[in-house]
Amino acid sequence: MSADEKETGRVSRREFLKAGAAAGAFAVLAGAFPEVVWAGERGRPDLSGLGELVNPYDVAVAPDGTVYVANAGRYGVVRLAAGEGRYLGTGPGTADGRFNFPMGVDVTADGGVFVADTNNGRIQVFDADGVHVRTFGRLGYLDGEFLRPKSVCRYEAGALVADTRNHRVQYVDLQSTRLASDEPVTRAILGGLGDGPTDLKLPRYVAADAEKRIYVADAGHAVVKVFDLGGDVTATLGRGILLEPAGIATADGTTFVADAGAARVVAFGKNGRKLGALKGLTGLKEPRGVALADGYLLVADPKAARVFVAEV
Repeated sequence: MSADEKETGRVSRREFLKAGAAAGAFAVLAGAFPEVVWAGERGRPDLSGLGELVNPYDVAVAPDGTVYVANAGRYGVVRLAAGEGRYLGTGPGTADGRFNFPMGVDVTADGGVFVADTNNGRIQVFDADGVHVRTFGRLGYLDGEFLRPKSVCRYEAGALVADTRNHRVQYVDLQSTRLASDEPVTRAILGGLGDGPTDLKLPRYVAADAEKRIYVADAGHAVVKVFDLGGDVTATLGRGILLEPAGIATADGTTFVADAGAARVVAFGKNGRKLGALKGLTGLKEPRGVALADGYLLVADPKAARVFVAEV
């Protein structure tokens, strides 16, 4: 270990994996996330303040450690900070700030929160204080319209949306608007219904890594497809391994995939090879959304009505 590593508490990936192998544990350094440090400065996330969860489909963690859970069955998003949980949104409905079965959540570096308001066919955005900022999208099949969007991921100047029932992922630029309209511009559409190499069937989750690669859980084809923004597939993960890929989290070249059909989380290396099923997660029933924070993996499981935590 170098002097710098000793001073900062950081551990190189090589040293960390050597130590993990010696301990007989499956482990990965989550180095691609902001200020992620092995052994975590904040320690294991305390989720005791989440309260009752009903169909928690997704989870996200802000850089300051605040946890967000898309608690679909309670028509809101739980915000857990400093051990205290409270809701974003004002319950069921179609007005701004209200939800109809929200299934996806993502958080930006400055604490902004993006929520896939699934049955309302739209994305809602809140600031770090939980105040509604904007809504974009509506039910439909045209550009900028969604059918049961189940996941959202902040990406560059906009957001990637898993437009599940339209069998595609849309990249919406939130800094540009159409002429004489407040609607954001759809800059790219990935996929489309079919069985070709770049086609999708019921994409349920979308994520991106530090290199701007786009990961899509192609549930209908039981794989994770890795796209560039031009619509080309650069890699395919999990063929013949995954049963029902769901949530995705990436760090330092390792990709964690919740396999809802097999009640497990599977890790893949940089070359797409399966590293193994994550140990230390017991009680999973139908894992969906996943998030990484400070050396821990959080897993939202709607069937178990819990968010699980495992050290990685």
